[in-house]
Amino acid sequence: MALKDILDQIKKEVETEIAKLDKAHAEAIAAITAEYQKNREQRKTEMHTKVADSVTKVKTRAKTFAKMETRNNLLRAKRDLLQQVFDQTVQSLIKSENYVNIVATLLKKAGKEFDEGKIIPAKGKEEETKKALSASGTKFEMTSESAK
Repeated sequence: MALKDILDQIKKEVETEIAKLDKAHAEAIAAITAEYQKNREQRKTEMHTKVADSVTKVKTRAKTFAKMETRNNLLRAKRDLLQQVFDQTVQSLIKSENYVNIVATLLKKAGKEFDEGKIIPAKGKEEETKKALSASGTKFEMTSESAK
């Protein structure tokens, strides 16, 4: 065999080996790329799931907050209405000709629930309140201060 045949043989073996290495290299790159795509899709799915869960939680919290706000507004309106009714009732009571009888009746009912207490008379109705207190027969005391 001549030197040229030996060199051709070596060249042929080297080219075969290079082809094998190129093929292995291409397969490794394809495997890495496939693994990357798989991981990417998995992470993308996980992120979409987390975002969807977060959106659901935020919407639920917003609905709960809206219900609480609505309820609070309704309670405020009820409280305001009750305060208006109370104020009107007190004004009607103060202006009533039966002030002494009404207050005496209220004190008797309160006396069934409470053993003691202090009564604050309406301003300008101190004497009438004193009469109602004695007419009720309860152990309540009247303060020296008057309420508006």
